[in-house]
Amino acid sequence: MSKDSSDFDYFDKFLDKTFGEGPIDPDNYSGDQIRKIHSIRERMRRINNPLQENGQIKDSDPDPALSDNSVRESDPSIRPKYQTVGYQKNAKVSDPLDNAKAGSHKNRLLTDEITMLAKTDFRKKLLRILLEHGDQVTSYSQLAQESKGKTYTVRKAMDCFEAQGVLQKEAVRTASYQGLQITLLLSEEKRKKYLEKLVSDQVSDRVSDPGVSSVSDPLLDRKKDKYQSIRDKLLSWTDKQMAEWFPSLFATNFRSANLKQAVEELEKRCKSLDLIPKSLEYAEWELAHGKMLDKEGKPVGNPESYVYVSLINKGVYRRHPEYVDPQEQAFKEEQERQEKLKEQQRLLEEQNFLDWKNSLDDQDLNRLDEERRSREFPLPKEAFLKEKWKSLTSS
Repeated sequence: MSKDSSDFDYFDKFLDKTFGEGPIDPDNYSGDQIRKIHSIRERMRRINNPLQENGQIKDSDPDPALSDNSVRESDPSIRPKYQTVGYQKNAKVSDPLDNAKAGSHKNRLLTDEITMLAKTDFRKKLLRILLEHGDQVTSYSQLAQESKGKTYTVRKAMDCFEAQGVLQKEAVRTASYQGLQITLLLSEEKRKKYLEKLVSDQVSDRVSDPGVSSVSDPLLDRKKDKYQSIRDKLLSWTDKQMAEWFPSLFATNFRSANLKQAVEELEKRCKSLDLIPKSLEYAEWELAHGKMLDKEGKPVGNPESYVYVSLINKGVYRRHPEYVDPQEQAFKEEQERQEKLKEQQRLLEEQNFLDWKNSLDDQDLNRLDEERRSREFPLPKEAFLKEKWKSLTSS
């Protein structure tokens, strides 16, 4: 029984209006709803296009009249459908700019297809992992570990991939193993295109599950930058700089090569490099003052090896009890100087106040005392006089 094609067109428009035109968003509908929609659309496609099967036009009953080249040339509209590869009479030389535009358009279409399948960076990363492994037997926990996400998020993404026809998953249970059989439903051509696109877009392995906090820690970032800065500076030191900054240590044949070796050894053991500059200052001070002694209190025979071994083993060289950092000493001396200036200023102010107070006669003192008593909350006599003196000297 045949039906009017307008009925199907109306029903197709109704589906587009209800569910949206094009691919169905799996995040907005359940799996049953999506399968039902796909089933309806597939039936309509077969009814409207009886010669179309699996997206390809059947050519089982070609028109014999079209086998002649003259017919093909007379009707250009049918040429693309029946023209074989290599038949291009008087073909025009392609423009590289046009080819670039066409390639850009295809690239955008491919990006849109992948975005419809995997909206988030995490899903793109998971899709890339699935395409790389192909058909496999795995588990949600293993996929979560590879994609650095949560099992729940991976399970939800896999459900969406299955609803969109990307893959088919089936539980596998044996006496000793329980897993998930994944079969990709994409064609080999699409697998290759999608995988190349995802790899070229460089979906970083650092992209994590949205359920896991991916906000960078400013404090941790500053520590990383500081570590990298210290490392780069230490590796950039030359023998000339070592001789200028640490002359006594340099005289023992401790060179920039020793320093670089120490940095590499500490990096292998994941130890901090922060204390190396200070450690070299401690060693320089001991050598300059003849204080580099071993545990038995005897002078160290090979200072170069002694300092190097201490650095690679502990990441730091000891600080001598008598060592005083030049900057710390300068800061301490500046603090003492500031305190002395404040004390001198206080004594000067005290002397000026006493001179002013001694210059007052009895009449002035009585007048000031009456003014003090007239206040609602009178101050002590000495405090009131000092306040009065400060107001007079500041005006």
